[in-house]
Amino acid sequence: MRVKLRTKIIGGGLSIVFFSLLLCTVVISIIVGHQNRIQATRSLARAFTLIDDRLTNLRNRMIHQVNQIALRSELGELVKFYSGSNASQDASTAMEGQLMDLVKTLYEDLKLGGLRKVSIYDQNGTLIAFAKEDKGVATLGFSFISSEGAGYKVVTFKKKKEGNIGLRDFKFTRVLTNIRTKYRGSIPNGPITEFIVLNKVLGFAARAPIWATDYETVSDDVKEVKRKVGVVVSGKPIDSTILERLSTLTGMKINVFWKDRISQGVVADYKRLKKEAVEALKTNKQYVLRAKFQPLVQDKQLGDEQYIEGLCSLANRDKWMGAVSVLYSKDIFKKNASQMIKALCLVALGCMLLVLPLTFVFSKSVADPIIKVTGALENSSQEVSSASSQVSVASQSLAEGTSKQAASLEQTFSSLEQISAMTKQNADNSKQTYQVTEALKTGLEKANISMKALIKALNEVSQASESVSTVADTISDIAFQTNLLALNASVEAARAGEAGSGFAVVADEVRSLALRAGEASQETQRLLENIREKIDKGVGLVNETDDRYREVALGVQKARGLAEEISHASEEQAEAIRQVTDEVQTMNEIVQQGAAHAEETASASEHMRAQAMRLKEITKEIILSVGEVK
Repeated sequence: MRVKLRTKIIGGGLSIVFFSLLLCTVVISIIVGHQNRIQATRSLARAFTLIDDRLTNLRNRMIHQVNQIALRSELGELVKFYSGSNASQDASTAMEGQLMDLVKTLYEDLKLGGLRKVSIYDQNGTLIAFAKEDKGVATLGFSFISSEGAGYKVVTFKKKKEGNIGLRDFKFTRVLTNIRTKYRGSIPNGPITEFIVLNKVLGFAARAPIWATDYETVSDDVKEVKRKVGVVVSGKPIDSTILERLSTLTGMKINVFWKDRISQGVVADYKRLKKEAVEALKTNKQYVLRAKFQPLVQDKQLGDEQYIEGLCSLANRDKWMGAVSVLYSKDIFKKNASQMIKALCLVALGCMLLVLPLTFVFSKSVADPIIKVTGALENSSQEVSSASSQVSVASQSLAEGTSKQAASLEQTFSSLEQISAMTKQNADNSKQTYQVTEALKTGLEKANISMKALIKALNEVSQASESVSTVADTISDIAFQTNLLALNASVEAARAGEAGSGFAVVADEVRSLALRAGEASQETQRLLENIREKIDKGVGLVNETDDRYREVALGVQKARGLAEEISHASEEQAEAIRQVTDEVQTMNEIVQQGAAHAEETASASEHMRAQAMRLKEITKEIILSVGEVK
């Protein structure tokens, strides 16, 4: 069963409210976590300020108390006298009561200041008197020389059983445990404090010089001067009582470390500092008991507990001695986050109760117009579907027709290209024919000129033959006359007799030559006649050939004109076919584009039809979602 639009709107509104509240919860959780971390850092800084104030107060109290002990006039004189007596047995016995009163006073100072031990050394560093307390057991003692040799008189008792202690309670011993019998440092000029280790517990040591009045002679004048005759040393550990009180005040857990090992602390499982933290502390050089310091802040996991840890160093004049660790529990974060989530859940419940009726009213105001629009959309989708189907069919037919037309134009274009190639070849052949006829015309013109020259030469030869014939006639006449003369000469020679016999021979020879010349002249004339006849015949033939050449020249000129006209016509035809080919090519491109557009149109129409069907399906889905149209 499909969910109706109204139900979807109501569910959507409630979901938006829910996820908005969820997102707000996540964002607020991140912000609260960040603020908690900032608050933790500030709390750690305040805790370190409190620790610094507490330790500074403790140090100042120790300095004040040690200085008060050192400034007691009887102490300076006592130390000066005991040191000057070379600690003999008689001096020890004489001063035994004073030394006992001294150690009792030191014990009272120890209890008053909450100290662990108080010791007095002379200017040579020799232990004179001491008082100490460890785990409720007090030990008092002073230096003493007995018949057994140098040693100490010591009394030990529990704090609760203090009572009245006398000299009989002090027992002689040659060796002391857990008491430094020799002071190896220099005596300071004023009271100072520093960190020390007392039975593996880090604490404070306070030192103050013991002054005594002395006299020295200067130019026969006795002058009173103050000299350092000893030193008071006291020690107080930073014990668990101090740390528990600080933890209560800060609401955090505090541990003190000697080097990297635990000295005292509230968290017993935190035994050692990590090597990285130690290196950071040594490099950081931000120490407690200084005017300004910035603790090292890091996350810390101890068992199942998670903390934000602040670390700050403890040092003697830049000599690293240990560190103070303050642990801020992340359970506070969880409590804050839990309270925030509870508050947001209440807000979410109130928003749900408020949003539910509002979304119901809103869904009704939104769903009714959508239902009306859905009905109109259904009708439109049906019409679009029908129209898209018709457009799809028409587009398919158009695409098929355009494709066929494109194929026909492609074939026509190929045929026109072949015709264009043949026409171009004909034009080229016409040009060649025109060129050949032009060359033939030129040859015929040259041949006509040669023929004219030949005719002229033959005419000149004919005229020359006539001249030669005339010469031959002349020679024939001369030969005839010569023959007559030769005959007359022969007659005369005969008449002359023997005297004219030689002349007769010459006359005979001349006559013979004349006859031969006549015969040769006749023969030459006959040959010339024959030659002239042939020349006349040749002239006729040449004239006839000239007439034929003239006819051929006229035909060649006419053929040249025709070839020129054919060439021009072929060129014009080729140009026209080229233009037609270009137009067909353009038409082919247009038709190809039309075919492509037709295919695209067909594809688009098919896609539109599919989209129309999809629109129809979506409309059905909307109708199923919003309800039937009434």
